[in-house]
Amino acid sequence: MTNWRQRRGYSVRAAEEALSAAGEVSSLLRERLREIFKGTSAENMEEPLVGLLRRVVKRYKLQKRIDRVAKEVAYVAVKAFNLLASLSPVSEEALAERLREAVMTFVHELSHEVIRSAYPELGTLHDRDPVLAECVDEVGARMLEVFVTRKLGAPAHSFEDLALELENYPSLREVRWGAGMLEELYSRAEPLLERRELKGLINMIIRECRKLLEEKPERRHEEST
Repeated sequence: MTNWRQRRGYSVRAAEEALSAAGEVSSLLRERLREIFKGTSAENMEEPLVGLLRRVVKRYKLQKRIDRVAKEVAYVAVKAFNLLASLSPVSEEALAERLREAVMTFVHELSHEVIRSAYPELGTLHDRDPVLAECVDEVGARMLEVFVTRKLGAPAHSFEDLALELENYPSLREVRWGAGMLEELYSRAEPLLERRELKGLINMIIRECRKLLEEKPERRHEEST
């Protein structure tokens, strides 16, 4: 049986190992900070260092909040699955497939938020031309959705699926966004997204949507009257 002296010895050694590891991390951090602030005087180092630490803390807090929400979502999903499966058999494969679809829905809806954040003028555009604004919002969200899912290696909708989705919007049904057109648009959108030029992307989509809407027969009639 391990006595208290032995336990104390283990604790001391564990503490020493932890301190040693912390020292190594601290040394690496110091080296990294030297690289970041190379050529910067001590007086001028304080402000960027404080900014860096604030960003690290903010990201850590955000990560903790996201982790908490993710656990809540996973808990509810499993509970819901068990409850529904108690009514009638449901396969685990069906659960996995629905969760994958939920991820795509999450990315899509968050893409709308990003577009409205990056381009607040969309609200004004909606007041002036709601059909054009809807086209920009929906096509833009799908460009972001493809970009994010490809970056993450996650399941993604095909351009054929995206074209069919756009046909479900009454105002866009006659616009005729084909799969080939969306794929070609994405080939131009991707470089802009890689450079984080979101406004440039939205302006490009506005031009494409406007061009397609002008080709819509009933819209030409409305604009001429």
